[in-house]
Amino acid sequence: MSYYVVTKNPPIATQIKNFQNKRSGKVTEARRDIQHRFACLDWKDQKKILKLFLESGFTDRDWAYSKLLRIWDDSFTEKVKTLWDQYHEDKCSWVIIRHLPKEFLLERMHELDYDRNYYFICRRLYNSSDWKIDKGRLSILDCLSLTEEMQTSMDDSEALDYLFMLVHDMCVGGLTLEQVKYLTRGCVFCATSFSPIKTALYHLYGIGCLQATAEFEKWNEIIQLRIFESKEFKEINQTPMDDRTYQCRISGLGLEYIYTALDEKYKKADDPPIEVMRNPFPYYAIAPKEDSEDLPF
Repeated sequence: MSYYVVTKNPPIATQIKNFQNKRSGKVTEARRDIQHRFACLDWKDQKKILKLFLESGFTDRDWAYSKLLRIWDDSFTEKVKTLWDQYHEDKCSWVIIRHLPKEFLLERMHELDYDRNYYFICRRLYNSSDWKIDKGRLSILDCLSLTEEMQTSMDDSEALDYLFMLVHDMCVGGLTLEQVKYLTRGCVFCATSFSPIKTALYHLYGIGCLQATAEFEKWNEIIQLRIFESKEFKEINQTPMDDRTYQCRISGLGLEYIYTALDEKYKKADDPPIEVMRNPFPYYAIAPKEDSEDLPF
């Protein structure tokens, strides 16, 4: 008879001491145990651990920042300010944008306003009278998310433009196998198969652009039916092939039909030719079958 042995947890105070004592030889083990047990500890212990990790190296600070995003306490304000001035680390900027006083955020805007931080700054400051949002700096999904959060309206024509611009980007940007791995025999890859389109529709429902979403879904259904009734779709489904090849071919067929159906105003001069969209995974298409396990997906 075999027994399942449960490891006895040492007191968390012991592990904290082991982590603090760099000569203990147990720092790595203590760090791993502290992080594993952190969520179940009392706030008093959590607070002590966070302060210790903020005093430690980059990896430990990075871990502490990720926790502070969700369990903030104003007692960390001055420490976070000091760390920002010293290191200017990305996750530290996230903590500042989410939790520190707006006055500090505005004061350090020239340091914090970079990359996608702008979206989160907008989320924090959109109610401030001295803050104006520049939609041109936001991605389409971020713009829709922010519009929904602000509970402001959007014209249906603008909403449709956003949806079709996302469709265009999907067609010319290519796909990954992760995005189409759900496709099985008989499935049609259409615009709403793409997760960013689903997310955009979700936000637009929340905003109240029901005419735009209905019009887009009708357009999508027409393309879906065209694909389903096409000879290429029937040929793909009647030809023996492995699942990966099927996913490549059926999604490529979908991109071809979707892009062709787009209004010309959404297309660009430097868009790749249809042949490229038809084969979104060229490496897999030409790789010998015996090498399929080594593909870079």
